[in-house]
Amino acid sequence: MFCFLSLLDLLGIGLLGPYIALFTDSSKISEQEIFLLAYEFIGTNLEPLTLMGLFLITIFAFRTVSAIFVNRFILFYCRDIQISLRTSMMKSYQSMNYQKFISYDSSDAISNITILTMYFTNNVLYMTLKASAELLLAFFIISFLFFINPVLVLILIGGLFLLILSYSSFFKNLMSSYGKKINLANASAIQAVKQALEGLKEIRVLGKENFFYNRLEDNSKQYANLHANSVLITTASKYFIEFSVMTFFIVIISASSFFVSSETSNVLGVIGMFAFAAIRLLPGVTLVSSAILQLRAHKNTVDRLFDAIQDLNLEVEKEKLIKVQDYYEPIKDSTFKSISLKDITYSYPSSKRKALMNISMKIEKGESIGIIGSSGSGKTTLVDIFLGLLKPDDGTVLLNDKPMEDNLDSWRKMTAYIPQETLMINESLKSNIKLSEKFLENDEKKLSEIITQAKLEDVVKNLPEGIESNLGEGGIKLSGGQRQRVSLARAIFHSRELLVFDEATSALDMETEDEVMQEIKKIKGTKTLILIAHRQDTLRFCDRIFELKDGKVIREGTPKEILNNIS
Repeated sequence: MFCFLSLLDLLGIGLLGPYIALFTDSSKISEQEIFLLAYEFIGTNLEPLTLMGLFLITIFAFRTVSAIFVNRFILFYCRDIQISLRTSMMKSYQSMNYQKFISYDSSDAISNITILTMYFTNNVLYMTLKASAELLLAFFIISFLFFINPVLVLILIGGLFLLILSYSSFFKNLMSSYGKKINLANASAIQAVKQALEGLKEIRVLGKENFFYNRLEDNSKQYANLHANSVLITTASKYFIEFSVMTFFIVIISASSFFVSSETSNVLGVIGMFAFAAIRLLPGVTLVSSAILQLRAHKNTVDRLFDAIQDLNLEVEKEKLIKVQDYYEPIKDSTFKSISLKDITYSYPSSKRKALMNISMKIEKGESIGIIGSSGSGKTTLVDIFLGLLKPDDGTVLLNDKPMEDNLDSWRKMTAYIPQETLMINESLKSNIKLSEKFLENDEKKLSEIITQAKLEDVVKNLPEGIESNLGEGGIKLSGGQRQRVSLARAIFHSRELLVFDEATSALDMETEDEVMQEIKKIKGTKTLILIAHRQDTLRFCDRIFELKDGKVIREGTPKEILNNIS
């Protein structure tokens, strides 16, 4: 397609000179041997000038359509690359080593996935491909013009090359600096917005809205100023190039007898061809100049994106990526029987203190296990080990008496995690339970049964559109207890065999907590339960309780043995 477009441009330029010469002097038709052969072959009654004009119109019509298709190809190619980059990075962040993930600033991850990929494809990749296409076209046109008048071609190309090189070199460091500062300003702005919205309640009560507002305003101003200056520098190159080309033609026309010929028809023909070539090449030359400046400005974007992709490739455990299932159905032939920890020791990379030391325990199918301990005793770290999110420094985790790391995909389809702040998306109650776009025949019946089991009937009745009602950002339209019931319904709906409650009821009042715990108690024996609770009395229904202190299990026993003698 690129070559075809170039061929059309060459045909147009090649015919334009003879057309102008023929218009000024009809006797010049005798010099156009190829055209005369075509004219005789067609056998038309049209005047030669008219026929040549129709040829030119046809050529330019095909060229217009071809140019549209070329641009469409480039745009759609960049679109596909952007989609691929965003989805690949999203999948990598979702699948990366959990220990590494918790050390990441989520604002940087958001910026990498959304902003950097957009800048790269829309600015760097698009401009590079467009500039490459224009350079290819320019090569063919200049090669053709070189045979017409090599002196003019050398003067024109030499002048434009020096202009572009000088201009881009002059602003090289400034554009690189702008690009780096723009990316930092964007990342800081995203961070300010994220923090302000996540902590809205606490911030409003403290009256500290201006702290985050000012951060956003400062970074937005910095970005806007830098972006405006960057665009101004890029745009200005166009006018310098136009000025240079115009100067070139004025000089050539003024000294036409020296550069071209003393015959007026020849002068007009050559100048006409060069004028059309200049009109055709000028946008391309401007684009190449802009592309060079854009590459300067987005060097930091490319560097940061490259570092992010390289880092993700290094950190993602490729052999343990989460395999996307067709739906929420559990993996066939995978049944939970037991999970065992043997001499587990773990410490976070940034800490000298061991979070867990020599932990050993075994949980059988259907058991309800309680875990207690003061803040910092290692409860949540222990849960993360159970969930396969953290890999112990020493010791072994066995799933059904086999190493868990060999069965992570199966394990992730057996478990559900219910934290204090449960995940709620800004969609319907149905979507919050299913977390899927797909629909199966028995979904409605299954949802109805689970809503009854999780005591959500009154919630559905009071919502304006029932189960299809939007719950708002973070499930704001539901109470804390109702959100926990939705989380419980989600775990049951997805047929999970082991449920982990990580202080899931600690933010609830005692009455609401008791209501939620009653629903949890009803599934005792049918599911395996691991519960961390701040109110130890809520664990009296458990089969066994482990008490942690300073990363060690200091006691294990029945609720009566442990809770009546809290250390």
